[in-house]
Amino acid sequence: MGSAKPAFWTFQTDYTNPLTPKTKLEAGLRASIQKLDNYNSTFPLDSKGNEIPSPLGISDYSSTNDVYAAYVNLTSGFGNFSYALGLRGENSRYSGDLRNFNEHFHNSYPTSLFPSVFLSEKFKGNQELQVSATRKINRPGFFQLVPFTDYSDTLNITRGNPNLVPEFTNSFELSYMKTFPHSNTLLVSGYYKYTSNLITRYQDSAIGPVGKPILINTYENANNAYTVGGEITSTNVLTRWWDISLNINVYNSHINTENLKQPSQDALWSWFGKFNSNFKLPENITIQLTAIYQSKTNIPANQQPQQFGPPGQTLQSAAQGYIKPFGGVDIAVKKSFLKNNAASITLSMSDVFRTRWSKQYSSSQYFAQEYDRLKDPQLFRAVFTYRFGKMDLNIFKRKDMNSQGMGDAGSSMQ
Repeated sequence: MGSAKPAFWTFQTDYTNPLTPKTKLEAGLRASIQKLDNYNSTFPLDSKGNEIPSPLGISDYSSTNDVYAAYVNLTSGFGNFSYALGLRGENSRYSGDLRNFNEHFHNSYPTSLFPSVFLSEKFKGNQELQVSATRKINRPGFFQLVPFTDYSDTLNITRGNPNLVPEFTNSFELSYMKTFPHSNTLLVSGYYKYTSNLITRYQDSAIGPVGKPILINTYENANNAYTVGGEITSTNVLTRWWDISLNINVYNSHINTENLKQPSQDALWSWFGKFNSNFKLPENITIQLTAIYQSKTNIPANQQPQQFGPPGQTLQSAAQGYIKPFGGVDIAVKKSFLKNNAASITLSMSDVFRTRWSKQYSSSQYFAQEYDRLKDPQLFRAVFTYRFGKMDLNIFKRKDMNSQGMGDAGSSMQ
């Protein structure tokens, strides 16, 4: 059984001043206060089916997370050149109490600055060159901080780390885009990301409640990490009824875990490819075919969203290991009908050839394991859609209030 009492307060003000037709100044302030009371207890059954309270299954925890920020952005340009400059200042603090153990934890993070620069130049022949540089912050989540040891799954004992600090990422990207006749495009990008204090999973050993050694899955801040790579995206309209797109991403990633008293895993060059094809047939029928391939790659450290880089992952975890190559094909058929194609039926099937298996090898100073898992198994879907009138998308353009993204100085206050 359990209960939670969350309380979130957000105070925000934004200012916008269009100085000239091409120049705009934005500024703002924001305060975010989050409080949470959480209580959980476990009652395992004895041999007679009676509920017995477990002292190891009780978590009585409260926390407070405060974030205060201010930002200023300037966008302008002249001729074919445009730019956007931003600066954000942020101060935050965290505190928590594990009441059933009478333990208190707190951490104050000093004021940090997050600059951003976006530059763009358009050339003759429908060509454009873009350069960007940003600094962002990612704070540890609630369950990554709670120092409660969860024994509910004896094969996966977990515990948070209240001493975690935010990770900071400096990102740089250079992109070239060429637009050809018939809306065909070619985009070539190179990127580099450097992260300090990377939040990564970590396995530690301890003595369990019955006096036997156990392994605990927790989190630590690694020294630093980087990702470097290049990406090519091509979109081609071959005929009025057939268009294709191709994306190839080649990248190298490495994480420095020497501060975790274990050797760092060697960096590994990997690549990801995605092919998409759309066929427009008579009678408002559309067929979409998608194929992906992922080469051998290091185990990802986390799944945080990112602006660019390897799809669906960032860097490898503290464990040594890799994911073997895999790929898959998806297909979908859509039929639109009624006035203005207001209704449609879509039939789709994922992993047509049943090849999207995740085969992973990992090891640490405590274990070595290899397993196969069917990732995103074959699934058939049938979806009916009907549109009532014209949708006003402006009602969905509210700003994201997730404090995890507050380190982005290049956008308005979130």
